[in-house]
Amino acid sequence: MAGPEPDAIRGATYDAIVVGGGHNGLTAAAYLAKAGLKTIVLERRGIVGGAAVTEEIHPGFRTSTLSYVSALLNPQIIDDLELERHGYAVVPVEGSLMLAGDGRELLLTNDPVQQQQAVGAYSNSDFRQMERFHELVGEAASVARGQWLREPPPLSGLRLEDAVGAFEFARALRKTDNDARQLLMRIMTGTAKQIIERWYTSETIRLYHASNIVIGSYASMDAPGSAVSLIRYGVQAAATNKRPWGVVKGGMGA
Repeated sequence: MAGPEPDAIRGATYDAIVVGGGHNGLTAAAYLAKAGLKTIVLERRGIVGGAAVTEEIHPGFRTSTLSYVSALLNPQIIDDLELERHGYAVVPVEGSLMLAGDGRELLLTNDPVQQQQAVGAYSNSDFRQMERFHELVGEAASVARGQWLREPPPLSGLRLEDAVGAFEFARALRKTDNDARQLLMRIMTGTAKQIIERWYTSETIRLYHASNIVIGSYASMDAPGSAVSLIRYGVQAAATNKRPWGVVKGGMGA
């Protein structure tokens, strides 16, 4: 357990007990404490952070051993908990590189001209498709973003606020482009393989997008809903504003 020794907490009374000092537990505990509740976090390891940790892998060498990039941290949390005032800083990621086992490679930077040239080496049409695809994903994600911080509706006993939320979601969905609505439905119910093959012709471009879609989920490309991470990344990309994805100074554990 990180923090006070067991003898120091025996007999103490707390308003909230958070079991597990991972990044989600720490965030919940910080909000509870900020609300005035006497809160304790219990963690079995000698380091907190869960998947967001920086550890020594060799004497003198430290690295982010699990989560390696700050991409899905909601900006509202950054502001509410004043993380930047406490030292949170990000070095923006300027591009991504895919290396295939047969020697193919695809480097995409933030420069549209470079992107077009890189994709053009494998396909005459996929860059145009990629632009359209990202546009539609962004539009679909903007609808989902309205539900990002909304409490999920109960499985039974629908409340008035749940009905209002469902109505707002339906109204926002209706305002989107028809192609965006169709893509959203395919993302939620279809497979990653179907979506990739529908949009791209080059196997290299398909491979690049496949790695981005299933990263972190380890789901089969043929599994229904295996492309749902597209919405997650799309929502966060829209929400980050001037806080780009990047590497945290000092590692994720910082």
